[in-house]
Amino acid sequence: MAVLHVSRRRRCSVPLRLPGVTLAFVCGMLIGGHPCGAEVLCDFEHGLDGWRETGDIKLTTVPGRAPEARALQVDFVNDSDNWRLAGKAVKEGLAGANGLSFWIRGAGARPVTAELYLTVKAGGQYRTVVLATPHWRQLTVPFSAMRRWGAKSELDAATVSGIFLRPFGFRQRIFLDDVAFEVMRPVPPKPPEVSFSIDAGRTDGKLPEFWAGFNQIDWGSLTRDYPRFFRDQIRGSGIRDLGIRHIRVGGFFSDGNAPWDRNKPPFVAVYRGHEDAKPLYDFNQVNQVMDYVVTERKLTPLVNLGFMPDALARPGAKNIGYGAGKRSLPTDWKIWDALIRDTARHLIERYGADEVRKWKFEVWNEPDLFHIFWFRKDGAPTYNDSDVAAYCELYDHTAEALKSVDPGLKVGGAATAGYRDFMDLWVRHCMEETNHVTGKVGSPVDFFSFHVYGPANLFAHKWRCVDACRERYPALKGVPVIASEYGPGDRGGDLFRSYAAAEFLRTVHLVQELRGKGDEYTPIYYHGITVGGFAVAPDRWSFGMYLTQGTQLYPSSINSAYRLMKRWGDQRLVVEGSRLGDRVAAIASKNERRVAVAIYHVDAARRDQGGNPAVVKFALKNLEGRSKVLLYRIDHQHHDLYSFWDKTLKRPEGEKRQWEPLSDGLAERLRTRGKLAPSPVPADWAVRNDTLKGTLEVPTNGVAFVFVEKPQP
Repeated sequence: MAVLHVSRRRRCSVPLRLPGVTLAFVCGMLIGGHPCGAEVLCDFEHGLDGWRETGDIKLTTVPGRAPEARALQVDFVNDSDNWRLAGKAVKEGLAGANGLSFWIRGAGARPVTAELYLTVKAGGQYRTVVLATPHWRQLTVPFSAMRRWGAKSELDAATVSGIFLRPFGFRQRIFLDDVAFEVMRPVPPKPPEVSFSIDAGRTDGKLPEFWAGFNQIDWGSLTRDYPRFFRDQIRGSGIRDLGIRHIRVGGFFSDGNAPWDRNKPPFVAVYRGHEDAKPLYDFNQVNQVMDYVVTERKLTPLVNLGFMPDALARPGAKNIGYGAGKRSLPTDWKIWDALIRDTARHLIERYGADEVRKWKFEVWNEPDLFHIFWFRKDGAPTYNDSDVAAYCELYDHTAEALKSVDPGLKVGGAATAGYRDFMDLWVRHCMEETNHVTGKVGSPVDFFSFHVYGPANLFAHKWRCVDACRERYPALKGVPVIASEYGPGDRGGDLFRSYAAAEFLRTVHLVQELRGKGDEYTPIYYHGITVGGFAVAPDRWSFGMYLTQGTQLYPSSINSAYRLMKRWGDQRLVVEGSRLGDRVAAIASKNERRVAVAIYHVDAARRDQGGNPAVVKFALKNLEGRSKVLLYRIDHQHHDLYSFWDKTLKRPEGEKRQWEPLSDGLAERLRTRGKLAPSPVPADWAVRNDTLKGTLEVPTNGVAFVFVEKPQP
């Protein structure tokens, strides 16, 4: 991580010129404002200007934007878990400064995504995401656009203590110049206006429900209490109402205590060691879960094969970051291979070969996060190639063992959290290097999987990184890409606000546009079923379809979005007209009965705010007898229980939060607000000559669903 040790040179008399500056936040935000003063913190004309090397960071000055100018070259040699602040605190800043500007570019042909951190003197930090393109450009980051992350004070120039820059991935190079505080004069926002036209007779292919997957809530452990817990979660989620068809099931081989209750018995345990030279297996816990998932609920599993059983882990192996399962290679590869083969045979015997061939088997979980799910093979202080090599060895053994039972079983990986180099090296191994089991070149790859928690543009960045791996090898053309863990934002109460639904719709729209010709849609496994309570929110590990209070379940905004999306048609319609970048746009579909349109308006920098609606004018043509119009809204005033709770039920700051039942009156208000009911249709909306024209306001971080249906006989 590179850290700025701040020195100051004032240039207030010569304000920086920022005409038409376009912000490159991955969160997709453009904040209006005119600079009217600047304080240059570092221009690198006389050296590093206070920047210090931290961890595996190499710094040097190089020729800048002009031949006579200098700039800072930052080389992120390896990924580092060093989060310490190195540098001198800022004693004072430019009076009234409310933003930070800098020039930035990335090395290579592809943009480099990085996080920008501003730490504050009282503790904590503010964050945003920036994109370093291959060409120099100036970015201006208003403080108001940065996300608070444990900060104990407001953000202004007087409170900043340091600047961090951290890339997504390692072995990246970024160039910086003229880092400055900015005084920006705010520009009153103008409501965005868009218009579009949809012809129900113009289809654009099939629209499968690729979002209809869940990443089950506690993948890390199949403890004795897990089957009951798991069944309660799926039952509570109203699986049929949400249209869920796929589920990621993990922890097949994890031993250890359940993260939610450390006092429960500690084993799954599928593998318990050997006795009289024979393996001791117990599939009872797995059977209970899979019987319910496959037989009772008719869901198609994505089986995550991890983590290492205690009886097979190497000495000194540590548990994964959340408590259950070891992060280790096996002590004996022959035993691991037999465990994989016997598990596959057991599943085929119980559910049938035709059924199990529909499943996907994913090897391990986020092996690129060595400090949580993986380990440093050679004890090195930072991430290196040996960690990838260890995963490749595990993958080869697992894949070959599965294929030896039935070549039709689908296996893939690497279920990465986002470090592109890890995926690159794994794919190169599978395509070019010697298989640890067969001794031949190559390993089978039936699908790619990755994880993303964040805005749609971050989803796109990670997807393109995976797609770049496919492009290099013709044999991988058309191999599916799966987002086996997904959340529409970073963790916290934001995921229960209407923002979550709007950002999710934007991601669904993006997946449609990313899909290559002939490719399958990228399946999305939404992370979370019912975790997240009013009393403890915002909880950074809460991702639920429901908010919980005691034994009561209240549907979240993402729940409402899923239920409405289930009503979409299976044919995608062409949307013509204007759109405001990726902030305001529409998705349209149809089936025999109805035409469905979803209009989203996203402002990721203001996730906890509504208002400032987008004005949308639309025309739906060739409705072919569909005349009944329905309007549903998800925004701060509709189907957003968290915002209601935040304003109505939240305890004063600093007061201890605890689980306690809501009063009958408040519980009823929550149930009423969460009930999915249509909103009033504007009086001037009417279908005439098979056409519906109208104007609609969609608040910030809101979604409007318009359905035009054939009247019931």
